[in-house]
Amino acid sequence: DAVTLGDTWLQRAIAEGLIQPIPDARQYRWWAALYPRWQQLVCRDGAGQPDPRGEVWAAPYRWGATLVAYRRDKLGRADGGGGAPIRDWSDLLQPQLKGRVAFMDSPRDVVGAALKTLGLGYNSSAADIRRCGLSEQDVRTRVQRLVRVFSSSDHLRALGAGDVDAVVGWSDDLLPLVLRTNNLEAAAPLSGTSLFADCWCIPA
Repeated sequence: DAVTLGDTWLQRAIAEGLIQPIPDARQYRWWAALYPRWQQLVCRDGAGQPDPRGEVWAAPYRWGATLVAYRRDKLGRADGGGGAPIRDWSDLLQPQLKGRVAFMDSPRDVVGAALKTLGLGYNSSAADIRRCGLSEQDVRTRVQRLVRVFSSSDHLRALGAGDVDAVVGWSDDLLPLVLRTNNLEAAAPLSGTSLFADCWCIPA
């Protein structure tokens, strides 16, 4: 038997004994073909923490990234009207987008995007934030004041209906929408974004 699991749940699933290591995983061709970044992701110790010498707990089969999709008739218009096209996280802060952004319901990505607008890393710690003279609430508020919709089910609908001009979501949700909609463009923020992987695991 096998189950599918998002990589963000690996640590908890291992720690709670819900999955087991994949026997002899390093001997298979799929392991040799796996990009080193994904090998590192699924090698864990018994507590679920990353460990290059740990056992292989999962087999990534699909990956993606957090992207921004936006309406070209509102941002980056050829006539110079509207707002600037979105190239990086800080572009979400332009006045034209206040209350015109939708976010998937993912606290990690909301905070990560806010951190990037401050020049910090997506995975910065609370200590990193304090060193900048800010609190974690300051970081959340930075993005929340721009956002009209926080929802993993309605964020794309809000963009399609014209209720918002930009949406932050996962690539496997956004890219199909962008490909079938002439008026939309997708951007991978230049300063970096989060990656994710869906994995096959063996239940305990």
